[in-house]
Amino acid sequence: MTDALELERIVEHAGRPRVLIVGDLILDRYVSGDVTRISPEAPIPILTAKSALDFGASADLKVKMALVRQFVFDHGLLGSNTKSADDVAIKFPDGTVHGKPDRVRLTFEQSYMQLAAQGKL
Repeated sequence: MTDALELERIVEHAGRPRVLIVGDLILDRYVSGDVTRISPEAPIPILTAKSALDFGASADLKVKMALVRQFVFDHGLLGSNTKSADDVAIKFPDGTVHGKPDRVRLTFEQSYMQLAAQGKL
């Protein structure tokens, strides 16, 4: 394992390389629900799976995500080539899509939360 001093030495001797980042990959998942306690091991909220499952199936999810989608478009966060908020579509658990169906970039999938709610995880 490389320690901090070794890493610093490597960076100092790297010179001035040219680097081009072409894209990225985000593997995070967005979940929402009720928090009933904070984890004693780390300062993170403990989410109730049933409440997250209910939120994912609610009409409120679509309303909130429509607002988020419009906000990020209005503020240029989708890039200068994006002509409308519909260019970055969202697919919901019931199969409906906000935006262009061939441009889905965010999918809400509830199978993991369903397993958690059933106590199978």
